[in-house]
Amino acid sequence: MNDCQPGTFCPDQPFDIALLVLIGAAALAFTLAAIALIALTAIITAAAKALRRRLTHTTAAAEDLEPVPPAHLAVIAAALDDWWLITDPHVEFNGADIAPRVEMYLLSSGYRVTPNP
Repeated sequence: MNDCQPGTFCPDQPFDIALLVLIGAAALAFTLAAIALIALTAIITAAAKALRRRLTHTTAAAEDLEPVPPAHLAVIAAALDDWWLITDPHVEFNGADIAPRVEMYLLSSGYRVTPNP
């Protein structure tokens, strides 16, 4: 037998050391998982606030605009279709690259592109 009193830690009891290591590893894993969940919650909350702010701003600005006539939408759709057909699918979508093509389609269809007053 050993000389350890019940309820005390004795290094010559390997089962107790393994159990302590296992409990420590489980506590560390639980702590790391809790920290990751807290960080993920903070990120999702911040993203939701930013999206809500953007949607509120966009909706308020869009209410002041008149609806786009179907003919205008058809010309813009044709410009985007043309861009899609002649562009490499691996190229990232970039509005600044597409804007001149849309403007060309609008101008060639008889529309005039002018800045807002």
